[in-house]
Amino acid sequence: MIEFIPSEGDVPEQDLRTPGIRHLAIAVDDFDLALEELRRKNVKWVGEPRTSSEGNRLAFFEDGDGNYLHIIHRAEAI
Repeated sequence: MIEFIPSEGDVPEQDLRTPGIRHLAIAVDDFDLALEELRRKNVKWVGEPRTSSEGNRLAFFEDGDGNYLHIIHRAEAI
């Protein structure tokens, strides 16, 4: 179970390195398919999709409340 509790008060400006919980990662089997589905839903992207030096593919986006999420496809299972 994952429980989200709404915050109260003003939300400070944030970026990917602001202190606190910054994002929730969602592992996907087919990165291109997941990326296209999210694009069709007009999510707000945080930067461009990228590939890490380890070969992992990832893309950050915001949910409806401005929380950061990201999809990831790992080159090697961990």
